[in-house]
Amino acid sequence: AQAEEKLDLSLNMEMNNLQLSHIDSVSAIKSSIKPYSPPPQQQQQ
Repeated sequence: AQAEEKLDLSLNMEMNNLQLSHIDSVSAIKSSIKPYSPPPQQQQQ
């Protein structure tokens, strides 16, 4: 059971890292396309 919990924990961490990097790349693309209008900060939940 402990091994499975460790697997789930590492999987969740990887998913969080993927989401963070995805958000960073999307915001970077948006800011590079529209440098005069920063992306809305409200969508960060």
